[in-house]
Amino acid sequence: MDNEFHSRFNAKARSYRYIITNNFSPFNSSYTLYKPDINIDILKTNIKLFEGRFDFEYFSKKGSEVHSYIREIYKTDVIAYKNYTILKFKGNGFLRSQIRMMTQFLLDISDKNLTSQDLINQLNKKDKISTKLVIPNGLYFERVWY
Repeated sequence: MDNEFHSRFNAKARSYRYIITNNFSPFNSSYTLYKPDINIDILKTNIKLFEGRFDFEYFSKKGSEVHSYIREIYKTDVIAYKNYTILKFKGNGFLRSQIRMMTQFLLDISDKNLTSQDLINQLNKKDKISTKLVIPNGLYFERVWY
């Protein structure tokens, strides 16, 4: 690499996973989110709403200086594997706590506390509906592309 290379600023894409389990284990409680009732079909439908280029200001935690809140999410997915539900996000960059906030929003839709329209309104910055964060247990940086 040349001397101008920066591992954070030269990245073209990054991917994260958030792992949820419906089977409580004290051995996994620090590494996954335990949630016994989850509607995978609702998650699969609504996670796709995040794909595209948006101003994610309403999906970021305040406190860090950014030049722009515009990010592009290239791909999202929900995978059911044994007792686990895995949410996957791939994008050109993510804001502070963005994935945790998006995950909590999806879980609130699954629990029927929020709706798909609420998500669309917050994505389009019409209403700031929820800024709750899911616990960090279960969030993993997966890969970086240069």
